[in-house]
Amino acid sequence: MRMRLFVLAAGLIFSAYLCDNGKLFAQDAAYAFKGNSLGMTLDEFKKQNFSGYVYYDKKGNLTKAGKKNAIQAATPVCTDDATQVDMRVNLGPDEVVCPEDNPQFAGQLFAQVRYRFYKGHLFQIESQFGSSGYSHVKEAFIAKYGPVTETGYKDYQNGFGAHWQGETSIWRHGTQMIAVTEGPDNGPGQDGCDFQNTETGKCLVPKLDASAILRDNSLMPPTTPSAKPDF
Repeated sequence: MRMRLFVLAAGLIFSAYLCDNGKLFAQDAAYAFKGNSLGMTLDEFKKQNFSGYVYYDKKGNLTKAGKKNAIQAATPVCTDDATQVDMRVNLGPDEVVCPEDNPQFAGQLFAQVRYRFYKGHLFQIESQFGSSGYSHVKEAFIAKYGPVTETGYKDYQNGFGAHWQGETSIWRHGTQMIAVTEGPDNGPGQDGCDFQNTETGKCLVPKLDASAILRDNSLMPPTTPSAKPDF
């Protein structure tokens, strides 16, 4: 009887420990964005994010199914040629990128999110959003991965001499990291809007000066050494 009571008590204590330390156990898993974890394979990513088919013409422009010479492609559309999609990214050998346009995260509208693979594994996720959404995105990562590991600041100044700082929040776990950067648009007198409704004054398209990057340094492609000057 005593042994049963001891086992029951130990089980209750361990269950309480799991509840109190949920964030600790969450951190043992790979960092992820919208369910896509660093280190997952390209095949896993495609299977998890499949949402149907899109169609292109011979010039690579989107077209409709049934059009003459329409080429069918499964989503997500991934490529090893960055010129085929609207991205500012350079791809090296054995690299593939899978873009996702205008997703929502933490209640914020993001611009294109780029999932980057090297030798078939997801090593980096990069995205931009409006500075006004910085605190919401930061809090979403805190809720999932616990307190920020490091905090950095960048100094800004406007034409009238006002000074302020933009914050960067960083999480680290093993070879993985998350960096969420505020950008300059939360400073005094800053207009963080690119396109505004003239009647309501509501910002429809924010300036995309804030960013979120998730990276596994152990999976990154090797860096190319800079060429030495020939003189």
